[in-house]
Amino acid sequence: MLDLTTIISAAFRGERYHENAARLYESAQRGLLKLHVLDILILEAEHLYLTGRVRVDGREWQSFILDILENPRIELIMMDREIFKEHLRLYREYGGKYTYFDSFYAAAAITHNLKLVTTDRRLLEDEEIPTEDLRKY
Repeated sequence: MLDLTTIISAAFRGERYHENAARLYESAQRGLLKLHVLDILILEAEHLYLTGRVRVDGREWQSFILDILENPRIELIMMDREIFKEHLRLYREYGGKYTYFDSFYAAAAITHNLKLVTTDRRLLEDEEIPTEDLRKY
């Protein structure tokens, strides 16, 4: 399960963790692991782009989003009842410790028994959430 930082790092060379994310993608290309993304990642990405927090031109951004949706190495996980219920539990229990979107990614990782690949220290330190540090790649 990939968070937005991981996806953006893989796509754009100037990103801090680009080399790590590129190695992660190479592992997937060699069949060593499968990449998963929760569908709402697209909404978080669009929010960042539309508010100017990601600075790329429109064509490059459209290509980035389409790659997430059409990349055969990325399995898109759709929001469902179990993910939503787990998100609510995490968001209510930890109230503000995680961002709104991070609590969804964590919930999907928990309910689908996947590791959430991230660089977020708060997520990495939480023993309840199965995580993997992108920087290890």
